[in-house]
Amino acid sequence: MDEVYLLRMNQGLRVLRDVKAMNKPFSLGLWLGELSEVEWKEGPDLDSGDPKHECGSVGCGIGWMTQDPWHQKQGLRIGILHDDDGIDDAHQVPFYRDPHTGKITTGWRAVAKYFGITAEETTYLFEYEYDDVTDRLCYKTIDHVIERFEEFERKWRDEYARELADPDNSIPF
Repeated sequence: MDEVYLLRMNQGLRVLRDVKAMNKPFSLGLWLGELSEVEWKEGPDLDSGDPKHECGSVGCGIGWMTQDPWHQKQGLRIGILHDDDGIDDAHQVPFYRDPHTGKITTGWRAVAKYFGITAEETTYLFEYEYDDVTDRLCYKTIDHVIERFEEFERKWRDEYARELADPDNSIPF
């Protein structure tokens, strides 16, 4: 495991904690958008946060990270993706531009590559879950995402420390 992934996880935690501390609107339902774009039923389609927040935006963990200058310098951004089917179906997605190769990756693959994790791990960290018993969608608040980030950060910090202590015995992911 490269130290850069641990650093990105630490900086991701910083952003998530800031979103929580500032009570910014949080939803796993979209990467990043204006609050006016969020569906309103009996209230805003938010998992947590203040729907009247002055920022006027709503985002998921990755969406908010794409707005952070530190992550932007690392190559994590949000962009507009256009479908090639002739229908103007543009939508925002995160993208990651590898600083060494310049290669661009989009969507969930970008998130996995940026943090050095698997597709299953991105699902665990960032997506809604389904309750097998009720077959219903279970929302994750910012607290749930922070808790899982902290779990990964501890795991990675411990693995990185073991690798430094014994470089010949690296632990595969």
